Amino acid sequence: MHKFFVLVGIVFLLTGCGGEAGEKPEPSRPVEPEQGENPTATNTKGEAEPLTLNELESRITVNMNYDTYAAEIQSWAEQGQASIKETVQLPEDKEGSTADIIQVADGFMGVANNGQKITDVKIFMSVDEAIDYFEGQ
Repeated sequence: MHKFFVLVGIVFLLTGCGGEAGEKPEPSRPVEPEQGENPTATNTKGEAEPLTLNELESRITVNMNYDTYAAEIQSWAEQGQASIKETVQLPEDKEGSTADIIQVADGFMGVANNGQKITDVKIFMSVDEAIDYFEGQ
């Protein structure tokens, strides 16, 4: 009799653990927006709008700490708000000095630095104009 109860217990245990033999999980499908809803696109690089020259000019100033500037520009580049198009080595009398030419929504900004602080900030309409300006200094 004891073996019978053990056998019945095992049967109950096995039937409780398994599912139907022919049962398959339902594949997941993307949720579609309801009528009247506007689906929102997600930008994987960042959601921020591109910066303008006015915004950039108010955020980058002469005598600004270079490390602060570098962190800001890297953040903007990662978010797609700005991009460094060119880095120009300044003339030899300013050894170690460079100028980044940054592109934003409505133009270009040249930002010169000496590795410690920002030494010059100027707005340009093209990369070539900025390069000519900084190489002629």
